[in-house]
Amino acid sequence: MILPLTGRPTWKHMAGALVLATLIWTVWYGTQPVYPGCTFFGDSYQKAIEEGRCAPPESRFSTWMH
Repeated sequence: MILPLTGRPTWKHMAGALVLATLIWTVWYGTQPVYPGCTFFGDSYQKAIEEGRCAPPESRFSTWMH
């Protein structure tokens, strides 16, 4: 049986929560798309990508490894 925590959280609990929150935020931020700078006129962004005039978006994490 799992017993509930009693009393105030210790510094270890607070540090663990901070580390976990930082890890979750870093993974979320790293997976967000990055759109490279691209100039296109009269067409949609998707069409410019298909024609090779613009690079497709990629995750931030993949740009960290370059």
